[in-house]
Amino acid sequence: MFSAVTLAAASGEILHQLVLNAGKKPFVDYVVKVNDFQNPGKTSKRSSIISHIHNILSINALKHYDEKTDAFVEFDAEECAL
Repeated sequence: MFSAVTLAAASGEILHQLVLNAGKKPFVDYVVKVNDFQNPGKTSKRSSIISHIHNILSINALKHYDEKTDAFVEFDAEECAL
């Protein structure tokens, strides 16, 4: 399940860039558009939304470790993998 989360995140980043390279709009732009429609003028930046999604799925905690990071990550691996 850990591999599924990190591999899905990596492939998502690759697909995101491929979509941009093709001149199309990635999924996060749809999220921004819907959020801006629901909360005009209060929409976060694309990068903040991507970071938020990564935090919800524990992607950042699984992929990145530094001295400021806890040694243990508590999350529902099965839920995030799904």
